[in-house]
Amino acid sequence: MPDLSNALALSFDGAPITFLQEGKSFLVLVSQVAAGLGYADPSDLAEAIRRRWSDEATEGKHYRIWRWPDLAALRENYPAVCGVVDSRAPSVMVLTEVGL
Repeated sequence: MPDLSNALALSFDGAPITFLQEGKSFLVLVSQVAAGLGYADPSDLAEAIRRRWSDEATEGKHYRIWRWPDLAALRENYPAVCGVVDSRAPSVMVLTEVGL
């Protein structure tokens, strides 16, 4: 699990968004950004990032995919954030500051 030292809850166009601090930078759950942008299905934004914008968005630089055990640690350490992560989800996409 990345060393997440803090979480800052804010609002993005009326939708809750949590910035997860990792060292001196922040990460954001794509599902929360998607809700703020008005996507009916948050996975549509994740799919667009991975497929349609693949020339501009690079995994590891602009976004990350967290799977087990990172996702399990996220659920355990940040339960408020996990309200937006389906308990059956095998992974979650987070945007880095560069990806925002």
